[in-house]
Amino acid sequence: MIYNLVKYLSDNLVSLYFVANGFQKNTPDIATDIKEGWGVENTQINRKDFSVLTISRAIDKPTARANAYAVYNLINKKFGLVLPEETVASTVYPQIKTWKIVSTNLPTPLGSDENGKTMFSTNYIITTE
Repeated sequence: MIYNLVKYLSDNLVSLYFVANGFQKNTPDIATDIKEGWGVENTQINRKDFSVLTISRAIDKPTARANAYAVYNLINKKFGLVLPEETVASTVYPQIKTWKIVSTNLPTPLGSDENGKTMFSTNYIITTE
């Protein structure tokens, strides 16, 4: 599901750079990491909840904040969103229809990383059908 979300964000926020599950040494200074968290299945209503953490980083605070809010404004409080199919290292992740996507907090400053880049974090719960 995380790769589908990165694909959706990349397709809709083309001026931003996204990575899945961790910044790498070659990741640009201005980027947003989409991290997969826990998942819970609700068998009574046939839905699954997934925790997703986004970390937007940039050289300056206004850019990191603006990028975090760009993601927040695109996906928060969305219902019935279809996350597109994505292929990563020859593994195909089929499209996923979400029931809802909601944040559990507003984009929040985390301070700076070890290289002095400012970071903002937002947590989301993505419920799939």
